Amino acid sequence: MNAAEVSPAVSPLVTLLLPVASGFAGVLIGGWLSSRREESERRLAFVEKQLSGFYSPMQGLREENRIIEFDTDKLQKELLPAYRRMADLFRENYWLAQKETRVYYPAVLEYVEIWERWIGGSLPVEVWRKLNHTEDNLAGFYRHVSSIHDELRLKLERGSA
Repeated sequence: MNAAEVSPAVSPLVTLLLPVASGFAGVLIGGWLSSRREESERRLAFVEKQLSGFYSPMQGLREENRIIEFDTDKLQKELLPAYRRMADLFRENYWLAQKETRVYYPAVLEYVEIWERWIGGSLPVEVWRKLNHTEDNLAGFYRHVSSIHDELRLKLERGSA
């Protein structure tokens, strides 16, 4: 059998199967590309949710605390409510916090609890002094939140999670 004898029989089959195979390959490639795009969009949507639901508000509360001068009245009316909002934000949006951020949760709760006990008069002065309860106790948390906040903003700006 030579090439001239095979060609007429194969030609209709190739004419039929080539478009089908090309179409199927196109569908597979298109589906794969679409899936990758959707996955990337989901990751970016989560990064945006982390930023808007946790890190930006936490950063804003921190900036608000820096502005307030310390005195007892302002502590009760402004500073302590800001710390309570931080603790509430952490509690309500814990799922948005990255794993390395979650380790700070007990420190934030403790910081608020100590202030509330001090204001409520249930913490003796001697204990208060030994605790050395200052905002420096949360300095690592503040640096971390600021760092993650900036990292997430950069990811959103670049469009890559």
